[in-house]
Amino acid sequence: MTSVIAHGTERTSRVKSLLHPAFSMQAAALVLLLLYPCTARAENESRLYPEAGIVFLTPAFINALAGIWYEPVGIRISGMYSDKERKGIQVNSVIRLGGRNKVRHCAGIAAGLSGDPGCEYYYAGPVYDLYYGNFFLEAGISKILHVIRGDFSDLPFWVILQAGYVHRFR
Repeated sequence: MTSVIAHGTERTSRVKSLLHPAFSMQAAALVLLLLYPCTARAENESRLYPEAGIVFLTPAFINALAGIWYEPVGIRISGMYSDKERKGIQVNSVIRLGGRNKVRHCAGIAAGLSGDPGCEYYYAGPVYDLYYGNFFLEAGISKILHVIRGDFSDLPFWVILQAGYVHRFR
């Protein structure tokens, strides 16, 4: 009977030592240190937000722009249709390379259709995007994939250029 009581008091003293405030603080600190990288990664990479704006130049002269981001990647579509002669649509798939809130650098692939009174063609190529606040600039070079109307025999590559206002809703 003494062995049972001694065994019971030993177990009780172990439980009391685990509940001691110093041990509890160490355990809590260890748990926080182990979980911090998970919460920091979740806050930075799981950012889902839309963007919208108006940009000028490619694929048509004045373009509406809409996109969706799931940090660090995004998909964007821009374009305009004013009449049968002037139209264009462009789809981008981009990845953020660096920067934070105000200045951001992105790289991606763009593909689209552009048309004006003298020509109409499909294109695709790499692009670089710069966000500076709400100012947006995109530059790239594209390969003309298919010509519907016009003569591009002496110009197999075309410049992709967009500049304008883009608001990120986050």
